[in-house]
Amino acid sequence: MARPGEGTKFTLDRKLFTSDIWFASPWKLKVWIYLLGHANHEDRIVMGIPLKRGELICSLRTLRNQCAYKIGNRTKRPSVDTIKRISDALAKESRIVRRTVHGLTVLSINNYSALQPVPEPRTVRLNRTHDRTAVVQDKYSKNSKEKKISKKIFKKPMPAEVTEYAKSIDFQLDGQHFCDYYETRGWMLGKSHMKSWQAAVRTWKRNQNKQANTGKSTKTPALPSQAAFIFEQEFGQGSWWKATEEQKREFEELEAR
Repeated sequence: MARPGEGTKFTLDRKLFTSDIWFASPWKLKVWIYLLGHANHEDRIVMGIPLKRGELICSLRTLRNQCAYKIGNRTKRPSVDTIKRISDALAKESRIVRRTVHGLTVLSINNYSALQPVPEPRTVRLNRTHDRTAVVQDKYSKNSKEKKISKKIFKKPMPAEVTEYAKSIDFQLDGQHFCDYYETRGWMLGKSHMKSWQAAVRTWKRNQNKQANTGKSTKTPALPSQAAFIFEQEFGQGSWWKATEEQKREFEELEAR
């Protein structure tokens, strides 16, 4: 006949492996696990005795028989005195409390709710999981929105703005030419969209200074035209002198349009 709670589960805390019970007599360990597993998991009445959660009716002889094990055809059981000593030790360690009701021994496991916490209903677990997921999703969505907001949107400059900015950094630059140059290229720098036209102006200034210094050298002559200057802005320093005559002519024609 199945006892109430048959087929249900109970838990063992991993702290058991470092507790004194684990290193005590095997009989004591077996008694303790039996009591944890057979204590009532809810309030109920047994044999006319109201029992609370974590309590059970259990005599010394019952514990003796339940802790038996077999070796071949022989059944080995602890003695009643051994079970009594274990019961006394558990009571002394404040693990259990014993009382007698109508001539029956009732054992109460101390701190049973912590040892065997009541599992949450499945709907509560699902709702809690959903709430945590929603919080995480909301966090990431907020972060993504903040990134989108913080991301600067490139605004094309007016020629006058370019000319004025160039003057502020002591650089002579035709703002209209600068804007026309990048407008024909979709405001692209290589394969990337331009993020700062001011940075592009500063780059033009640095390149012009390098070319001016290069012009003083006997090894590399100064650039012969504005088209050559723009060519090197696009393809790097020294690229004009490495280009073929046909490439130079095509680029000059493109700039002249």
